[in-house]
Amino acid sequence: MERELSTARFGLLANGSSGPWCIDLDESLDGHEWLLQIESPRICVTLGIGDLAKINEVLSFLRSPRPFAALCVGQFDSSNISMQWDDEGCERCCFILGPNDRSMLRIGLTLEDTVHLAHAFAQVAEGIPQPA
Repeated sequence: MERELSTARFGLLANGSSGPWCIDLDESLDGHEWLLQIESPRICVTLGIGDLAKINEVLSFLRSPRPFAALCVGQFDSSNISMQWDDEGCERCCFILGPNDRSMLRIGLTLEDTVHLAHAFAQVAEGIPQPA
């Protein structure tokens, strides 16, 4: 089920950075919605995520032994943003924006980018307050 982000106000919940990558995780003031902003000199995207468990899923994906299945990271308007490791034998990961193979945008990341992203996502995961 798709859920449109409300006009709720958001505040910073956690953040992380490594190399040229910065990640901010914002939470709505009512605690029911989250926005993830991923930024580098070449890309800046803000997307909605369904729950905070997504942060650890992305971190596991980036540290994994290169699965070829895509991982949906979140929603960009009505389209998914996913990550997928390249299946052409090189150490490259891509952000994929779009509903299907016929209509999509792929943004390639180097191995260095993915190492930095994993480090930044680890900082975000550590910064998320744990329930009491």
